[in-house]
Amino acid sequence: MRLVLAPHPDLTAGQRRAVELDYGMKRGRIVLRTRQALAFYVLRQLGLDQTTSAPRAQHIVLLNREKIEPFLKTHE
Repeated sequence: MRLVLAPHPDLTAGQRRAVELDYGMKRGRIVLRTRQALAFYVLRQLGLDQTTSAPRAQHIVLLNREKIEPFLKTHE
């Protein structure tokens, strides 16, 4: 399973660049590969297990949430 992460869109340009550097992003995103069974736990560890977040609290967002969400329903 592929988890596509990017800086929160509401961050300033400088903050987005800092997040890109921190996470080793290329062209403003990074793809994490994980097993489907572990995706829920990876998202929880990254703080991305919620659908809404404020940029000050969560600096990254999951770009492909709608694509992987059906696979996460089994853990609710």
